[in-house]
Amino acid sequence: MRKPLLLIAIITCVAIGCKLDESGFPKGPVADVPINKPTSLLINKWYLKKVTVYNDPVYGTYDTVGFTNHDYYNLRSDNTFEYSSTGPDTLLSGKYTYDTSNQRIIFITQELDTAYVVKLSTDSLALQTVVSASIGSNSTTDKIVYKYALK
Repeated sequence: MRKPLLLIAIITCVAIGCKLDESGFPKGPVADVPINKPTSLLINKWYLKKVTVYNDPVYGTYDTVGFTNHDYYNLRSDNTFEYSSTGPDTLLSGKYTYDTSNQRIIFITQELDTAYVVKLSTDSLALQTVVSASIGSNSTTDKIVYKYALK
């Protein structure tokens, strides 16, 4: 159980220090991102239940579970959000926009962070991100799917 948690911490550190894959990301300053009204299904407090990492060069594909009530996204109708994570301890807030044409959520804090909606229903939300990292001459691109549910 410790190896996946350690790997999540390492991936988080690498993701913070590395440039995300920009394919499909909006260009330009944060102020240029239009704010669209979210779909009503999206507006809720979503608790993280499972993270699946695909294509990891060391562990392959694996799941991480065991999250707490402090691991969530609270997406509000006024296009603001609150993000909380216990690994590492993080609390962020900002604005978001939902692009229905390609099912993309853009989280706006000091930088842009993008996730794609894989599934959205009355009781579940799945978001996908892609993280690219290079260490020396080795590079990897991991697809990560975050599964959320209502309480």
